Amino acid sequence: SAATITVNTATDDFGAVPGNCSLREAIQSANNGSDFGGCTHTGFYGPAFIDVIELPALAPGGAFTLTRFTGHDD
Repeated sequence: SAATITVNTATDDFGAVPGNCSLREAIQSANNGSDFGGCTHTGFYGPAFIDVIELPALAPGGAFTLTRFTGHDD
């Protein structure tokens, strides 16, 4: 089965906090086919699979804010 990565923080840690799996870290993990930051996976990474990123409700009314900066490839 495909790799499933579960986000467990709404903050954008990007490798700074061990044990936290931010959305950006989960995307990095899926893109590279290996765990990054505090993210771990179940299943398998590989070209034959479409990875799944789970976004649980972290808090009532919680939201993820996505920001893209020009020239930033992460």
